Amino acid sequence: MNKKFEQFKIELNHFYRKNKLYRNKMQQQKIKPSDIKTEEDIKKLPLTTKEDLLQDYPYGWFCVDKSKIRVYHASSGTTGKPLVVGLTKNDLKFRNQTMKEDAMYAGITKEDTVQICYGFGRFTWGLSFYDGLKELGCKIIPTGTISSEMQLFYMQNLQTTVLITSPSHVMHLYEVAKSLKIDVKSFSIRMIRVVNELLTESMRQKIKSAWGKMLW
Repeated sequence: MNKKFEQFKIELNHFYRKNKLYRNKMQQQKIKPSDIKTEEDIKKLPLTTKEDLLQDYPYGWFCVDKSKIRVYHASSGTTGKPLVVGLTKNDLKFRNQTMKEDAMYAGITKEDTVQICYGFGRFTWGLSFYDGLKELGCKIIPTGTISSEMQLFYMQNLQTTVLITSPSHVMHLYEVAKSLKIDVKSFSIRMIRVVNELLTESMRQKIKSAWGKMLW
């Protein structure tokens, strides 16, 4: 049994003990954690749906007491109630380490100046990138959702080397720069990290052509 599967088993047992809603789903299918003996057995576990997450709202799917929660994040709620996620101290530590490793894998180093164009509110992206990059030790420009003109201002004047945003937003920034007669290819940016939206191959080529930079 590999270490990852061993850890999965530990988490499954914890989930079964602490989460009554998922425990009920497993019991309805007559499955216990002890039935998951191999990685192939994972297929036996019931799937979790968005509707499940709204049961016993908002704390029904939490596996720890509310006193253990340090940070709440939530979805937009545009299709109904926002989905609420609570992170413990250990969750935050794991998230920060994961985001740090993600950045390193992408090729971001402590020598970079990284501009984060995501909001620092209830959505998870902005704060997740910020905390992970802080662990990495690079310089951070947390511009969030300020105007495109100001995004370009900081990009140019603080010599951003890595830009983190969505595919649609990075193209919007290009169009604004073009209207202001600013050549984004003259910036210090060496990498654009796009997340949060589907990146098609045609959009990838469009961004690379506009910015002349590596995408990750």
